Amino acid sequence: MFKTVYYRHRARGQAEQSYELAAEGARLQLQKGQINCGVELALLLVEAYRADELPPSEEAVERLRLLLDAFPRQGRPAGADPPVGECSGVVAAAVKWLRSAGDWQHEAQLEGKLAAYASEALGWQGLGWALPHYARAGDAGAMAAAVAAAAAHGRPEEEDLFVTRGALAMAAGQPAPGAPGGPAGQLAAARELVACYATAAGHAAPDTPLLHFLAFYLEALARQSSALADMLEARYRPSLERDPQLQPLLARCRAAHLPASAPPGLGGLLGDMLGMLAQPA
Repeated sequence: MFKTVYYRHRARGQAEQSYELAAEGARLQLQKGQINCGVELALLLVEAYRADELPPSEEAVERLRLLLDAFPRQGRPAGADPPVGECSGVVAAAVKWLRSAGDWQHEAQLEGKLAAYASEALGWQGLGWALPHYARAGDAGAMAAAVAAAAAHGRPEEEDLFVTRGALAMAAGQPAPGAPGGPAGQLAAARELVACYATAAGHAAPDTPLLHFLAFYLEALARQSSALADMLEARYRPSLERDPQLQPLLARCRAAHLPASAPPGLGGLLGDMLGMLAQPA
């Protein structure tokens, strides 16, 4: 019924009515657990935005925010997986619309809502799924809270792994086109995440070789020193080998921040850093 009336509004050129109907219909269907119908209407809404070349006003984006809030936090029927993938599909369609208008601010907001939804619906087991979306949102505080919540469910000796994964995922994130800061902003957010972790966790992060590596590595990325990054990865290999997930993150960080061909040698940076590498890896 919703689709029939929606297409009637579209045929009559009643754009605002079509937006309202698609948004309200999608919200009601999602709240009732009718995920396929709700997602279909949500995608029709975004499709209409793009077809009409609608500027991303607060009113238009608020409709999408309300739809994301309507996704159920538990799977339906009971025992089914929460519809995180379906929610991601709606956000991906919305991002295409926002990028066509160069609106990086609202893109970051929607990515942040998707990350928060995944964290709430999937719990700590969904951290790996949520991290890239927190990174695209650039919200270090929210990401630190999610990392701390997940780390609380792990073994104490693995806490540094959670922090390192989170910070590297933030550093490797691809900001929206036009977002201020660019790759340097992602590195700043990664450092902020580490700084926020103590508040989020209620205690300081552990003092371990892996977290020493992380601090040095973020500095190497900031200075665009492939040589130093190579040396750090070799020096701290035993710590890095504790978690196979770290290597893909390191590769993504390199691709985002290091030049394709590095100049030979470390220059004055070597003297600055060698004294800080004394602790065993």
